[in-house]
Order: sequence, then structure tokens, then C-alpha cells
Amino acid sequence: MFRTVSNFVFILLLGVVFATRANAYGIGLSSGMAAEKWNVEAEDQNARTFRHRESRDVVHVGFIMDSCLSNKKSTNYRLVGGFETSEAHGHNFSMSGAYVTHTFGFLMLWRDGIRLWAGPQWKLSYYNTMWNDRHEGYVGHLLGMGWGGVLGANFNFAKDFTMSFTGGTRGMSQWGGYHPSTNSNDETHVDAGTDGVFLDVSLVFRLGERGE
Repeated sequence: MFRTVSNFVFILLLGVVFATRANAYGIGLSSGMAAEKWNVEAEDQNARTFRHRESRDVVHVGFIMDSCLSNKKSTNYRLVGGFETSEAHGHNFSMSGAYVTHTFGFLMLWRDGIRLWAGPQWKLSYYNTMWNDRHEGYVGHLLGMGWGGVLGANFNFAKDFTMSFTGGTRGMSQWGGYHPSTNSNDETHVDAGTDGVFLDVSLVFRLGERGE
């Protein structure tokens, strides 16, 4: 687990260094939600395998850095990292943890302070807090990695501020396991594939970038 967390922090810091090396960039806050479909394969302590499909709602909030928000530069790099919660419909098994996304954007249209862009996104998530609708806790972890496509719109409504909206689709793979906190021997291993859609909104303060 320590190695997984260390790798997560390393990837996040690498993105920060990459973004801040730009001549101009923006920093701010981002929040959003996603609707996901999970194909889950779980194996319990008796080696019995269970498969099911479930719907999940994800809510997240984090910090954002972007290398280009308001001018005609052909590309931009966006880093977002923070905290998210995932809750399943029906049995209400919830999870929370950290996430980070790396997005590489390509300019599609720039006009009158509006920048439209699109590109690929890579996401890494790590859930290590789990509970059910009866507030019973579980001990475990779930590591997720996946790719998606993003469409973004930046509205530069003030001298130094940008309101940015992004949306897209994303597929991920999840690996891990968990057990009730009251029984350390009742381990369930999880292998899941997910697909879904997401929508984020960000408020970003531009540093050294005044638009064109």
C-alpha cells in the first residue's frame, strides 16, 4: 500500500512540475460529477466468484493547474488532483479516496476570450475508505487507472480569471480488495471494468497570462 501511495504522490508532483515550467499558467479549484457503469468480478475467501453490474455516482473536488487558458496556443496541459466519493445505486456501498487526472488539450476554436479545446485524459484513483448504508466500515483499497476523451470550454470573463467547463467519456480498470473491519479474515478481491461520462467546472486564476 505504501508503494501505491508513493507512486500516486510522485505522479501528482510530476504533473505539478510540468505545469509550472510553463511561461504562464493558471491555478484554481475544480469540482464535478460522473455517472459510471461497473462490471464487477469479486472473489470471496472461499474462492467463490460473483459477477454483477452496478451503477455508481461519483462526486469530486480538487485543485487544478492548466498551462494555457486564454490565448491561441495550440496545446495545453491540465492537471487536476483531489478527493472523490463513489456511491453505488441500490446496496449503497460507498468508497472515497484520492484521484488525479492528466489532460492534454488541442485548440479547436479561439474567439473573443473563449477557448474551445479537446484531447485525451488519463486518470488514476485510489479508494481506501469504504462503508455501507448502515455506516459499517470496511478495510481495503481499490486502485483504478483509465483513459478518456475530453471536450473543454474556457470562458475568460475577467482580466485574471477563467471559468472552465469540461466533459467527456472515460473507461477504467479497478483492482483491489476489502473486508469488514470486524473480521480481518473475510477478504473479498475485486476486479472491475468501468465506463461512464463526467462533467467538471473549474474557476482558475491566471498567472502571467492575459489572453489575446
